[in-house]
Amino acid sequence: GSIGAPASGKATAVAQNAGQSYRVVAQSAETMEIYTADTDENGDFSIELPEGEDGELFMVAVVGPDGKPAGPVVLDEKESGAEGLTGLELNGQADLGTIQVPDDPSTGPLTPGDDADLGDSGVAEDVVVRVDENGVPLGVPTLGRGDDAMGDPTNNPRQQCDRDRDGMIDIFDADDDGDGTIDDFDSEHPVPAWEADGLIINFFMNLKIDDTKAQAYFSGDTTAIADSLQHDTVITFEVKDNGSLTKNISAVRIIGPPAPAPSYLTTATVLGSGALWSDSGYALNPDGTNHFQQWVVPNDFMSTGDTFTVEVTFDDGSKKVYSRMINYVFKSIPKVTQTGDPNSVTAYTGPTTIMFDGSRDVVLYWNPPVDDFGVQLVGLDYFFEVFYYDASGAQINGIDGAATWPSPPANWNVQNLNYEVSGASLGTPTGGEFNVTLPKEIFVDTVQTSGGPVAVSRYKIDIAAQNNGNNAALMLPFEKK
Repeated sequence: GSIGAPASGKATAVAQNAGQSYRVVAQSAETMEIYTADTDENGDFSIELPEGEDGELFMVAVVGPDGKPAGPVVLDEKESGAEGLTGLELNGQADLGTIQVPDDPSTGPLTPGDDADLGDSGVAEDVVVRVDENGVPLGVPTLGRGDDAMGDPTNNPRQQCDRDRDGMIDIFDADDDGDGTIDDFDSEHPVPAWEADGLIINFFMNLKIDDTKAQAYFSGDTTAIADSLQHDTVITFEVKDNGSLTKNISAVRIIGPPAPAPSYLTTATVLGSGALWSDSGYALNPDGTNHFQQWVVPNDFMSTGDTFTVEVTFDDGSKKVYSRMINYVFKSIPKVTQTGDPNSVTAYTGPTTIMFDGSRDVVLYWNPPVDDFGVQLVGLDYFFEVFYYDASGAQINGIDGAATWPSPPANWNVQNLNYEVSGASLGTPTGGEFNVTLPKEIFVDTVQTSGGPVAVSRYKIDIAAQNNGNNAALMLPFEKK
């Protein structure tokens, strides 16, 4: 088949002018294996399948040049404004013709071209997708998130590529089962292909800000926030053995442009060196046996739907390729709104050192970070990491947590020196706010170190919202009255 645009030809023109291509993805409902092909300079593609897949059912989806899923190919209409059909019963060769990709996939469905020829293959009547009045699958505009895309997952084994029938195959669906919970916060979602192959693949966002720089995020100035996000964001790329890998990893790289990928990869820089990541071919660096990682500054905006494709090379010469979509991104950091003790709290207006009564527990109220849909991210775990400083203002290192806190308060991790609060225990924010009470025992006057006891003069608390590596954090200074 090939890729075209029914309205103005803009989508094809953009792909060719940028020297980029589309990626066509076919997933087998029987084996759940994923097969892909990128379009050539003419927009043509061909996906070769193993003989064992002949006679199986497939869903076909398209990823745009920007690395974002454009949606599934809706093969036919089942009920106008309600349901479409996305299952392809493969029997020999099938040609989808010039797949019609709208300029804006949220305005119309992707459909086979008039020149399509399915041959002996057919359209499955029992593999359906929920669509809007324009025939657009309900999951396309939000990449499977939100109220419109919610739906009870089906038990139909032929629908396993898209269990909630929102049109997004699960690898491109931020909420696989349609229960309203982003997959990153939901334990009930399918085991990804890389995990079954013995790998852990993490692509996650870091946004860690001190109290002075945080004012840009709290100001409401959209220009200042946008500028800060572009330069403060760090992406971590990590591939490692999950404990069941049967061979060694010899190299790892992200497949960048001209293949479908976020365009900012071409100008992304390596954290620390500032070198263009593209100069190394988007390689991840080895960090021990079967562990590869890289930290990258995108110098642009990450967004939900950004999809990265990683190529893993093994010591036997074999290679595996996996794609993973970013289901959410941070567009802000935790914002402390009130501080005090169990008897009294006052509004926090930083940047300023927070003075507290050392004889009382410390109470903090904060707004959780929001994503690029403007939705507060609920379900994140919080880690309140405490740093201790001596009279000279230097951070105290080598703290012996077990010796300093022989009987630590609950939830205080004496190894990591953080107070841990699970997202489940926080529940839903009240009036948009969470709150926590940090035990006064955390704020000791003396810490035990490898070099002996050291007096503490002040503290800093790193308030980190985390999930599977993704974290947005705010660091604030504290001092006893």
